[in-house]
Amino acid sequence: MDGKRLAQGLLNATGDDLRLVYALVMETKLYDLLLAKAKDVMTKDLNHFEQNLQAEIKRLHQYPDEQLQLQLFLYMLEQLEIKGAHYNLLTEIEYACTQIVEKAHALQLKQDKQYKQFAEKRDEQPSVLLVLYQMQKIFESFDQKGADLDDETTENLIQQIEAYIQSLPLEKQRQIKEKLNIDELTNSTIKQLIATQGTAVLMAIIVEVAGFAAFTTLTSTIAATAGLLGVTLPFGAYMFATSALSILTGPVGLALIAVGGGALINYQNQKVRKAFIPIGIVQLLLPAVIEEEQPVQVEHFIQEWQKLYDKQQKILQEIATYEMTKQQQQAKKDAFEEQMRLHTDQHAKKRAMLTNKLAAIEKCSDLIAVHEKSPAYIQLTSEMANILQTMNKKQSEIEANRKQAGLWNTVKNTFANQSITSQLKELNEKYGLKEQLRTEEVVKMKPQQLKPQQLKAQCITAEEYQFELDQLQKEIQITRTSIQQTKDAISTTERQIQQVKGECKKHQKKWYGLEHIV
Repeated sequence: MDGKRLAQGLLNATGDDLRLVYALVMETKLYDLLLAKAKDVMTKDLNHFEQNLQAEIKRLHQYPDEQLQLQLFLYMLEQLEIKGAHYNLLTEIEYACTQIVEKAHALQLKQDKQYKQFAEKRDEQPSVLLVLYQMQKIFESFDQKGADLDDETTENLIQQIEAYIQSLPLEKQRQIKEKLNIDELTNSTIKQLIATQGTAVLMAIIVEVAGFAAFTTLTSTIAATAGLLGVTLPFGAYMFATSALSILTGPVGLALIAVGGGALINYQNQKVRKAFIPIGIVQLLLPAVIEEEQPVQVEHFIQEWQKLYDKQQKILQEIATYEMTKQQQQAKKDAFEEQMRLHTDQHAKKRAMLTNKLAAIEKCSDLIAVHEKSPAYIQLTSEMANILQTMNKKQSEIEANRKQAGLWNTVKNTFANQSITSQLKELNEKYGLKEQLRTEEVVKMKPQQLKPQQLKAQCITAEEYQFELDQLQKEIQITRTSIQQTKDAISTTERQIQQVKGECKKHQKKWYGLEHIV
């Protein structure tokens, strides 16, 4: 029943009534209340809280009712830490509203000792307890302000209460007299009751007997007659302002005001906003508790929520598509890398085969007939001989240095031999390069009259190996380029995934609960 009442109040709230609750619960901050209160002190003929509230209500008219209903609903779920779910059916909405009322009731029990004492004395559902307690707070505010009324206003107030009681059915009047333990409901008896027990007791009994419908009629009439509102503040806003004032003047509020620190106010603001949740829930519950069960218009609410859910599904599908693309790109990269491994292995094997073949050809190069030797071959052979001759001389220098006796010669020649050894290393590398070039020249020459005769065939085979190596090198380069391109594509896809995930988180942050039903 609690959930049905809150769902009815929420889904039937429209126009300024809806925007009033929305503004009070979602847009009112502790800092704003303190600032408005401070301004009221300086400008006593203007209610800054009401002024700000009316401006916010006017701003909210740019949004449709169903969007504000949904935002308010999701905000309450978030503040009360209730996980989101699907809201495609009225029963699902009512179940969530049941959780909201139960959590709000528990929160009120925890943060308000008076409410706990109030609830322990009554056997009512949480939704009714919250409303009754708020009514009592309003009644108590009448008592507090009624003490300052002049005799004429007090008399007028008593007449209004008497007139309302007289308008009730006789059976209701009898029950009220019985509960008040009086014989007649006259001007004098009502005056005596108010003087001895207070307006709050009288009004509570009237509401108990006449029903919740008596609450708004009676309190609005009395408030207007006694001038308790003082301004044109809507009655729901007056209820909220009264409760908000009790928070501000409570332990938390007094501590904040005493310290006066902006940082501390900001730190406590979230706690205070959560404290306003039960008050906002009462605003929604009040019509549903007072009136008979009313049919609700839930279709637009569900459609609004479905749009948000569909948008999330679209974003998630986009993420899934990018993830699949990334998987395909990763598989493609893996295939290219495997191809690169195969090409590299083939290249290494072919390079070894060519090296062995060239070594065999080099061994036979001295057997080539003179008339078949090319000028390049002859030039390279001469350069190799010169290098070899120089290397022999360097080696002789080392041997000679080693044979010289004496400490000084030993030290001097040690450094000299190190330098010569370094030169020999360079000459040896140069000789190897010349030898390689000469072997390659032999392959180009393809000697015809060489003994053994198979040298020509070996040269042809070496050329084939070299061609295959060149082709493999091209394939390796192409594959390397493909791998890099695929890596770049994967990086691009990852950035797209992160971007869309960011959009999803932004959407989920704005509309609480969607992250729970991914």
